[in-house]
Amino acid sequence: MGVFVLLRDKKSGMKLELNWYPKDSKYAAKYTVGEGLDHIAFCVEDLKRKYAELVAKGAGETDFGLKKGASYCYVKDPDGNWVELYQKRPRKKVPRGY
Repeated sequence: MGVFVLLRDKKSGMKLELNWYPKDSKYAAKYTVGEGLDHIAFCVEDLKRKYAELVAKGAGETDFGLKKGASYCYVKDPDGNWVELYQKRPRKKVPRGY
């Protein structure tokens, strides 16, 4: 178990989640320069287009996946950091009366 803090910009709605894990957590890592950032995620309008753009600029390729309400993929930047891209799937509209 750990602790997290969610920072949210009031104007843009952008969020940054910071996590801390105790030494006995399976997610804890000994601190070394560059360690401690698991990944950073960005919500994008067109996942496949943004993915192709980042790969063309040198990001490492990876597979796509689905999770609750979103399509996502991970890429590695040229420094080896993981970047998550996700695109929210539109909710299906249910006709009135159903």
